[in-house]
Amino acid sequence: MISFIVILIAVLDQIIKILIINNFPLGLPQPVIKNIFNITYVRNTGIAFGMFKGNNLMMIIFNFVIITVMIILVYKINFGNIFFKLSAGFIIGGAVGNLIDRIFRGFIVDYLDFSFWPAFNLADSMIVIGGIMLAIFLLIKME
Repeated sequence: MISFIVILIAVLDQIIKILIINNFPLGLPQPVIKNIFNITYVRNTGIAFGMFKGNNLMMIIFNFVIITVMIILVYKINFGNIFFKLSAGFIIGGAVGNLIDRIFRGFIVDYLDFSFWPAFNLADSMIVIGGIMLAIFLLIKME
């Protein structure tokens, strides 16, 4: 189940990014909801909020570490909980999607552009959702 989620997220993420690259001009916002939400093709060489720009090798290593830690959690500790497995699948899938960008493009393709937040992508969303789910799971597990 986790492998399916990882592959689904990574493939869907890459399909969307290819569509963005091929159909949207770099850096030019395309309004979806005026003054609130745009599709804007952005090349991100850093991580969240533009931190660590230009450190692609460091970010590749960081992605591998995150993926490895999550795989160890899934297969060595094996909580056996569907909520945990979903969260792990989301995190790994998102990390793989962004890792593909870093390795083959040298940057991450971002495109979801809310006027009040830096642009992000599907992979980023899956990592955040998976991280929140994992935190909830761990908090419940610790009780």
